[in-house]
Amino acid sequence: RDLADAESARLKAKAEGDRKAFLARHAAHAESPDLTEFRLLWDTLGTAYAGRPKLILDPRAAGRRHLWLADPERLNLGKPMAAEPERIDEAID
Repeated sequence: RDLADAESARLKAKAEGDRKAFLARHAAHAESPDLTEFRLLWDTLGTAYAGRPKLILDPRAAGRRHLWLADPERLNLGKPMAAEPERIDEAID
């Protein structure tokens, strides 16, 4: 019986922790949905590719330790560094 009581207490504590974590994620998503969705994606990719070799094909990233892969306009971080290419149909007019 003591083992069952201990397991019950452990499961209740885990469930309460999971509930609080969910509520925190929900509140963060309500405040900034784009950033929260990006963070969830990044966490998922980090878990999925943990321990696997990665290759960054960007000569400007040499020597950097962190690489932020985000759409700066979508997250209100400013304009992108590279200009967008001109559309062909606009150039013809």
